[in-house]
Amino acid sequence: MATMNREHWENSEDWRSQVKPELHESFLETLAESKREGKEVKSVIVVAGTPLVYNVSGE
Repeated sequence: MATMNREHWENSEDWRSQVKPELHESFLETLAESKREGKEVKSVIVVAGTPLVYNVSGE
């Protein structure tokens, strides 16, 4: 289990080593969808390479 903060995907490519390659596209889409809705993902809990819990502000 790992907790990634926003800096992991905004300022580096660290998230790629935490998230399974086959889930990269859906991970990025989830981040983009939150932004479109005026929300911000602050952190994500990743278990065995799968992003499971998104801590979102602006709800």
